[in-house]
Amino acid sequence: MSRQFGPRSVRSFQHLHNRSALLGERQFSTPSPHLDSRSSSPAGSDSLKQQKLNDHDLEYLESQSDERITGLSAKVQVLKSITGKIGDEIRSGNSLLDSMNTQFADTGTILGRTMHNFKIMAEKESGATMCYLIFFIVLMVIIAYYWFFK
Repeated sequence: MSRQFGPRSVRSFQHLHNRSALLGERQFSTPSPHLDSRSSSPAGSDSLKQQKLNDHDLEYLESQSDERITGLSAKVQVLKSITGKIGDEIRSGNSLLDSMNTQFADTGTILGRTMHNFKIMAEKESGATMCYLIFFIVLMVIIAYYWFFK
């Protein structure tokens, strides 16, 4: 962030990140692992050294934040691509279901016409024609059974 706003703006808000200035003279552990000890005396060169260390700590924390932001943005991009692929799959599934619905409706229409024609034939024709038709269908089922299950 200091690269975005410049190093001067970081120093102007440094007192907000200084724990000893906010909470008193008590020693606190630092977030950076490379710092071993801190001086709590507010005298001349020690305060400059502490200010430089605090700048270094701020830079360290900012670099950690930048790394985490980069990692999170990569994860967001992965999730975005996954959700896009899920959306594509849902759309293709919906189009498949729509085409199946259309085919089933057409099949129902064809079967309805066939049944209507059978009713008309049954009303006009004699019972002998129906017996021959049923006999033919049963014979075809038996032949299909022996042909598939030899």
